[in-house]
Amino acid sequence: MFSECCLWKGRPMFSASEGLNPVVSLMPGFRNTESRRLLLEKGINVDLCFQCRKCASGCWASDLMDLNPTQIVHAVRLGLDDLALGSKSIWLCTKCATCTARCPQGVDIAKVSFVLRSLAHRRGIPSKLPSVTAFDRAFARNMTIFGRVYEFGLINQLRMATRNFRQDSELAMPMIFKGKIKFLPSLAGFFGMRRLKSRAKACGKAGERQAKEGLDS
Repeated sequence: MFSECCLWKGRPMFSASEGLNPVVSLMPGFRNTESRRLLLEKGINVDLCFQCRKCASGCWASDLMDLNPTQIVHAVRLGLDDLALGSKSIWLCTKCATCTARCPQGVDIAKVSFVLRSLAHRRGIPSKLPSVTAFDRAFARNMTIFGRVYEFGLINQLRMATRNFRQDSELAMPMIFKGKIKFLPSLAGFFGMRRLKSRAKACGKAGERQAKEGLDS
C-alpha cells in the first residue's frame, strides 16, 4: 500500500482518509498557500490526490491544456500558485465534472479550477484566453439583469468585448428566421429577477436587524 511504504518520521506520508501527514504538509514543497486555504474553506483537500491521472484521461479538453487536471492539482499541492494561476487550463475547463466523477478520492477537481479562476480574477492576473473571460462576464451580466439567457444581448456583448464581429455571422440569419434567436428579452424574466433581488435585500435587512437585536440583548 502507498500509505504503508511511504513513511515520514515513522508516520505514513499519505492517508486515504486524511491526505498528507500534517508534518509533510509543512515541508518546503507543500507550502500553505492562498489557493490551498481557499480550497480547504470549500471542503476540498487536494492532498488526497495520489496522481492516478483518471481525471486527465477523462477530460475532453486535456489535449488543449498546457497543464492537465492532474498537473493543476499537483501544482497547488506543491505551492506553485503562480504556475497554476498562469495556465490556460483553468480557463478551458467547462465544469462538466467528469474529472470529479472519476476521482477515486472524491476530490472536486472541477471546483479546483473554479476557485483558481476566481483567485486569478482577485489578483488581477490576465487570462490567457480573453474570449473566455469576456463570455463569463457577459453571461453573468446577462443573467443578473434578465434572470435567464437573452441570446441576442449576450452575442452583442461578447462581440463588443472581443471586437470579433464576423465570427459565425453566417449562422445568424438562419437562426433568426427559425426563431432560435429573439431580438427582445423575456419581460417575465426581467421582472422576476427584480422581484427576486427585492426579496433578497429584504431578507438581508431582516437578518441584520435580528443580529443587531441579538447583540443588544
